[in-house]
Amino acid sequence: MTENVELDPLVKAFEQVSRRAVETPLIVGPRETVTAGKIDALAGAMARKITAAGLRPGSTVGLIAPGGAGFLALFLALLRLRMWPALLDLHSTEIEAHRALERLGGAGLVKTTARWPRDMSEIEIVRTTGAPREQDACSRGAVIKMTSGSTGEPTGILATTAALLADDAALTTSMGIT
Repeated sequence: MTENVELDPLVKAFEQVSRRAVETPLIVGPRETVTAGKIDALAGAMARKITAAGLRPGSTVGLIAPGGAGFLALFLALLRLRMWPALLDLHSTEIEAHRALERLGGAGLVKTTARWPRDMSEIEIVRTTGAPREQDACSRGAVIKMTSGSTGEPTGILATTAALLADDAALTTSMGIT
């Protein structure tokens, strides 16, 4: 049963950082610095909207967002809800996104065009019409990265939580980040 699945290690790692240092900068840009506390608050609001839209734990959910705070908060919200994020290209057409989600048995699509959504009206949630398949996201991996399908059918590539954490550790060490 999905509700009994242990919280994803990426979510645990984020929550350790946000509890330890709420004002820790996570994203530094030319116009704004986004802290762990801001991401945490935005992810919480997004999780409430996703739940209110009727998406359920264990569901595969498409995610379309530009890089930045919006993407990070949506990704975190989906993992906290024990959903399986399928990362779709920002430039995917609606037909391409729905075709990819249909192949995955996706329950819905969550998207924003805002790098830093100022309110929940900038987050769009669309439920798909096919029969969603429940998956245990925490035990199977972290994300499904989708190819565009420009040379055929879209293909999903599984990225495990362990692989994402290893990439993070390698980048942190190589860049001297503490």
